[in-house]
Amino acid sequence: FQLTLPDTPHSTPLPLILVLHGAFQTDKRMVRETRRLFDELAERENIAIAYPNAIHRLWDIGQGPGAEALLPRRDDLAYLDQVIEEEVPEEYRETARGLLDMLGESLKKRREDP
Repeated sequence: FQLTLPDTPHSTPLPLILVLHGAFQTDKRMVRETRRLFDELAERENIAIAYPNAIHRLWDIGQGPGAEALLPRRDDLAYLDQVIEEEVPEEYRETARGLLDMLGESLKKRREDP
């Protein structure tokens, strides 16, 4: 993934925003598509921005009929949880994981109730 940090020196961990690309896109394209607005936000608000990159440009939450067809097998919610563990300051991890859980539940419900 790409990580954008503000140019100003920081002595404490920074809050992190994960910016996820759409299907068949990449982290680099997401930076272009958003016209680097998140990078500007990082500088202005003194935060970190991460642009994770899905394998073969498709996110996989590890469940549902489409998940079995994706190779190599992976669970991108677990990958994003790892990014949170490694990059998000401890005081923000619980909130970040809560948002990640909500994302997973939302995607699951969307598949169940089209």
